[in-house]
Amino acid sequence: MSPKRQSQFKLIEQKKLDILRRLESATLGQREGLAPQKLAQDAWSPMQIAYHLMRAEELLPAPPDGSVARRKPIFFLGCAMLRAAVPIPSKAREEPRDDISLEELMQRWSTSRETFQAGLETAKPGERFANHPVFGALDADSYLTMLDAHLTYHLKRWPA
Repeated sequence: MSPKRQSQFKLIEQKKLDILRRLESATLGQREGLAPQKLAQDAWSPMQIAYHLMRAEELLPAPPDGSVARRKPIFFLGCAMLRAAVPIPSKAREEPRDDISLEELMQRWSTSRETFQAGLETAKPGERFANHPVFGALDADSYLTMLDAHLTYHLKRWPA
């Protein structure tokens, strides 16, 4: 993997670990009898946010087929808006769950990250690596950029 990709991967891995630490802290607080935080109507719980992030990483990668990435023009603006925590109207592919255990979520996310990291090792520049419902077909570098923006968005908007 190129040094740039390795650096980007480490950054998103750190953000994933931050999400999991926050989720673990919220879960621990509930076990100790602390009242769960109040959420705005229709807001996702911390577990739903973490599930959504993990599930997006499971769903988006595309099997390598030699096709060219065709990122939509909105990509850079969309990533900038995500980093600024500005909501982008987009319906999740599926409702996020909160009925799985923290351990299961952590295991599934770890497995998808290992698969993702292995894919980065062989991904060719400009080749389709993932399909995003808003941003289009992304190559590995664009996918890393989008994941970083997506994680940043949810970290900034994490329930208080």
